[in-house]
Amino acid sequence: MSIDLNTVRAAADAVQWADVIAAVAILILSLEAGRRWPQARPFLFGPVTYAAHGVVFHVATLTNLVPAPWTSLWSATLRLHSYAAFGGFLAALFLIAVSPSWLDFEASDE
Repeated sequence: MSIDLNTVRAAADAVQWADVIAAVAILILSLEAGRRWPQARPFLFGPVTYAAHGVVFHVATLTNLVPAPWTSLWSATLRLHSYAAFGGFLAALFLIAVSPSWLDFEASDE
């Protein structure tokens, strides 16, 4: 059984275009959330930087601006960035959950 490399390349490009669309959507939503709710900006740092990193990476690879060995390194840094952003999200969620007033909705109205 042989896999046509052109088919694999076309599938990889399609997934990367889907990644670009998802990253742009996350970036737009995160920036809009930061504009509407300035107090949430520290929590949006991870999604904004990760989405921007993803957009730049995928556009650069789709337009062949980055040679193959560098693409692997950059891809690994993007994965590391995702782990850091996800870890930051979980840490923030944990800190909010253990806060004594996290269910006190009246405190958030002040």
